[in-house]
Amino acid sequence: MNAIHNFVRVSLPNYFRSIPLPKDIYGFRDLSGPEILRLVAFVVLVVVILYSLFHSLAGFGSNSNAGAKQPSADSEKAKDQLVNMTVEKDKDKVVTARDIEDLGDKAVFCRCWRSAKFPLCDGTHNKHNKDTGDNVGPLVIERKPKEPESKKDD
Repeated sequence: MNAIHNFVRVSLPNYFRSIPLPKDIYGFRDLSGPEILRLVAFVVLVVVILYSLFHSLAGFGSNSNAGAKQPSADSEKAKDQLVNMTVEKDKDKVVTARDIEDLGDKAVFCRCWRSAKFPLCDGTHNKHNKDTGDNVGPLVIERKPKEPESKKDD
């Protein structure tokens, strides 16, 4: 604890006092080489810290889904690339499991992520395809018809 106290109370203030900040714009021409290097190092450090803070906090707090992950700094580009716009945005990954026995003879699953009945398809992809020129369609799973018993023995 004493080391942290010394750093905050002694070392940090001494470091800030040692930074050669000129009183006006003309004071920069009077700086020596080592003073310029100390000033440049300080400016680079501040820029890196601010850049890191900005990118780690960018986008957070703007969505009503608390805890949901947000696109990073290139948020406009990232939003254009999103596939899932509304389904379970509070989760890291959307996973839906179904027992194959429960599917019946046919099941139609959404692949456009816009279905109100997700994970089942409700035909919303038709409007999406018309609006965007895309060609996405559903995943259709059908049970093969059972072969008659007499053919199996041949």
